[in-house]
Amino acid sequence: MEEMNDRGQLLLVAGILLAVVFVALALLVNAAIYTDNVATRGGDSAGEALEYQASVVGAVGELLDAENANDAHENRTEIRDSIRDGSEDISRIYAQNHLRRGATTAIDTEGMTFEDGLLIRESSVEDFEEWSANASAVRQFVIELDTGNMTRNEPFRIDINGTEVEVNKTEDELIVRGGVEGIECTTDVAETVRFDVTGERFDGEPCRFGWPTLDDESQISLEDGTNGGGTYELTIRPSGQQTGLPGETIDTIYRVAVGLRIDTPDLRYGTTVQIAPGEPDA
Repeated sequence: MEEMNDRGQLLLVAGILLAVVFVALALLVNAAIYTDNVATRGGDSAGEALEYQASVVGAVGELLDAENANDAHENRTEIRDSIRDGSEDISRIYAQNHLRRGATTAIDTEGMTFEDGLLIRESSVEDFEEWSANASAVRQFVIELDTGNMTRNEPFRIDINGTEVEVNKTEDELIVRGGVEGIECTTDVAETVRFDVTGERFDGEPCRFGWPTLDDESQISLEDGTNGGGTYELTIRPSGQQTGLPGETIDTIYRVAVGLRIDTPDLRYGTTVQIAPGEPDA
């Protein structure tokens, strides 16, 4: 009987020890999960800097487009002044926002540099003009095709540094063909169809015809324009003399270079970014 009591006591002690071990393991696991959550929520200073940079690029890019499109500006000097003034407002807003989190930020508006551009456009025309431009870069080239004013089976062509892209209307389809990749994209004929040339999208779908690399000797042109119609615009970084551009061509700013800085308790980060919204990767 005494031997049975001893065995019972051993089993009881063993059970208590196992329970203590399980509780200890549970506490360790919970502590590890808590530490990981705290570390995750603690913030990434490098990520904050990159997020700030991306926000500045987006805000100043939108400002650049808005001031280029502002018909009240009579020349590029007025556009530059307005971009600087607007960038100062952006800098103040970001500085106030980050100060609450113990960080300081600044945009160097005085040191901003600008590259001249030309906005080439035609609006709601029955047929496009033919033109050619010396351009070392092109961005935001978008055509809203008025299919009712397109000549059937007679394409108009965009020549990009010797690479042709043709846009054609058949009985029931619109076709984009050519480019570096020599591909063909089709869509059904509708009243208006959007062709984002620099974005390589046709009627909302990818059309990777292949945008060629441009340099200071490059040209871009629109040929057989009477076969097309609608509205388009593009911004170029001009190089050399320009002749034969459409009548709506106006002076703009192509690209802005701006310095920015962010200082946090864990990181000091500064860089200069080039801002040209919608510029194709080439």
